[in-house]
Amino acid sequence: MITMGSSALRLAAASLPLLLAACGSSGGAAPAAPRDGAGTAARDIRLEADEPYALPGTGTGFGAGGGAVGDFNHDGHADLALANGRGGGINILLNRGDGRFAEALVAEASGTVQAIASGDFDGDGLLDLVAAGLQDFSVTMLKGQGDGRFVAGASSIVGLLPQGIVTADFNHDGRSDLAVLNGSLTLAVLLGQGDGRFGPAWQLPGGLFTTSIASGDFDGDGHADLALADGVTEMLTVYRGAGDGSFVRGGLSFAGGFAESIVAGDLNGDGLDDIVAGLVAAPLRALLQELPEQQLRLLAGPYGSGADVLLADGQGGFAAPVHYLAGTAATAVAIDDYDRDGRADIAVASFLSKDLTLLRGSGGGLFAPGPSYEASGGAQLLLSTDYDGDGWPDLAVPGGLGAAELTIFRNVSGSAP
Repeated sequence: MITMGSSALRLAAASLPLLLAACGSSGGAAPAAPRDGAGTAARDIRLEADEPYALPGTGTGFGAGGGAVGDFNHDGHADLALANGRGGGINILLNRGDGRFAEALVAEASGTVQAIASGDFDGDGLLDLVAAGLQDFSVTMLKGQGDGRFVAGASSIVGLLPQGIVTADFNHDGRSDLAVLNGSLTLAVLLGQGDGRFGPAWQLPGGLFTTSIASGDFDGDGHADLALADGVTEMLTVYRGAGDGSFVRGGLSFAGGFAESIVAGDLNGDGLDDIVAGLVAAPLRALLQELPEQQLRLLAGPYGSGADVLLADGQGGFAAPVHYLAGTAATAVAIDDYDRDGRADIAVASFLSKDLTLLRGSGGGLFAPGPSYEASGGAQLLLSTDYDGDGWPDLAVPGGLGAAELTIFRNVSGSAP
């Protein structure tokens, strides 16, 4: 689960003409298809887009943490919960079983919902939601009824402008806990009580302009850790979990640029969670140095966006980032095995260029350019899972700068071209 930094998007939009003038466009020959361990050509990744769904509300509330996936009506199919933008509440889209969705239900939630996470927070075996509301400085538990409906439950005060949520079991008691990013300044940790309520929030320092949060085991000790991306310092801060619900601040790692979103997952098969950062802009220091056009292209590509891969070093830090070009203003990233070759791949959604770009894992934490598709304008969120039940991971891409919409990209890599 990751978060949106709306100020980052405003900065990106304001800087677009200058950066395009400096960088121009780039191109090149397509690389050879990656190969699997047996030496045979890996299966091509192919996606097909369904017709977009119109959603209630507006798309302006979508952020990298503005949605969640889960089986909300216990029918064995993956459903979606999406922030309803300025319309308020949460859109619940129930899967018909074939990757198509019924008309959205609206779960009531106070204020403008900026971030959502799902989990069984009251121990009844049904998926619930937690929603962060910008106006009331709180997170609210929405109790799942098992049929796609939700009823508002307890709220917890977490701090100023909550805008991102991750869930994990931070103290090994079998209950889901929360870490909530408040504005850009603090991080609130709340331990689950197992009955839909959470203990008092305690605060950790954030950063100068913290845009995103992710959770994973970055040091291999079996405890959930936290990573924060700061858009101004362009650094990642790691809080190492102690296993009892407390955290110790670790080191800093260079993120590679203005990271709008981060996700965690094992990219090189070493058992440690790594980080993928979606960059809306090149490193600020490079732009300020007025590097020649060719160097800017090599450094960050057109508009300085794309994905940075940071491999965990096993000590709670990360190796130097490796940058991959992808779209214009990359605001959301996802990790999955889209070609089912046993290696993690990366999907990147771009806010301004309407691109959905795939990066194919080639082993050892390295990636090769994959296909690119036109997606919804203003896409800021990616939700990856198998929606149509064919065993291949698909992508849900909510977006829209005005009226909100949702596009499902079906993974047809397993079928004959």
